[in-house]
Amino acid sequence: MQRQSYQQILNKLTGLDSWLSSLGLSRQANRIHLHISNIRQLEKIWQDDTLKKGLIKKVGHAQLFWSLTEAAEFADVYSALRNYNNPDLLRKKLQDALKGSVDPNREASESNIGRNTMFELNLASRLFHRGVPVYPQTNPDILCEIDHWKVYIQCKRPFREGKISKNISKAYSQLARDLNDSNDKYTRGIIAISVSHVLNPGDKLFIVKTEHDMMKLLGDHVQRLGERYSRSWKYILDTRIIGISFHLITPAVIEKDKLLTVAQQMVTFDRAVNSSDRLLLDRWKHFLG
Repeated sequence: MQRQSYQQILNKLTGLDSWLSSLGLSRQANRIHLHISNIRQLEKIWQDDTLKKGLIKKVGHAQLFWSLTEAAEFADVYSALRNYNNPDLLRKKLQDALKGSVDPNREASESNIGRNTMFELNLASRLFHRGVPVYPQTNPDILCEIDHWKVYIQCKRPFREGKISKNISKAYSQLARDLNDSNDKYTRGIIAISVSHVLNPGDKLFIVKTEHDMMKLLGDHVQRLGERYSRSWKYILDTRIIGISFHLITPAVIEKDKLLTVAQQMVTFDRAVNSSDRLLLDRWKHFLG
């Protein structure tokens, strides 16, 4: 887990604010200003040990936790993609990512385009930070290059658990179409499903003793959820789609380090049918888990 101090996140958000203005998104940047204010408030509260248990239990601070989570995502996107060579596409992605409520408790299936798009940008920036050439797209959502292979990634973020199967099926159809259009035998596809809202709609704070405990706890949650819908992804017949990944991002507390942090975990299920595809998927897991 990459650790950043509150001040490091704030510094990146200041740069992000200027970047958004240069892209003509000054009005949308108000959301970033709110994050900056919330993080400063959260840092002040968190420094007072006597308030920590009360802070954890108090529902009214949920927006502060999620403001930190989203701010960390935006900070990573800024670091990774600010020099991306398609500013028009990136402007549209960022404009969409800045929509909706800061508080996930107020998010609805009709207004979740912001966090849906943020999931795409999150994966793109994480791949970039690990040295993978990556290009946000319209269709598929992300194109990256791992070794000599092109990998198409179709991202979905179901609003509730009952929509997971439908989202997997839709991603499958879109990937199959895009892979057919590519007409490239060295192109493969991966379905990426965000289960963040399913596992934490905005009212939970995962509290663990150590960082190892945190990764195991979140990994177990994601693993069980993915396995519960294995019938949905086992019906995917196109062998060019080599894996399906389930991703969670959530605020969490590591008690041993007295650390309020943003935790991410991804579990990937293998659909590779030959050794070269399996090696490619292993590389994907290496980069993203």
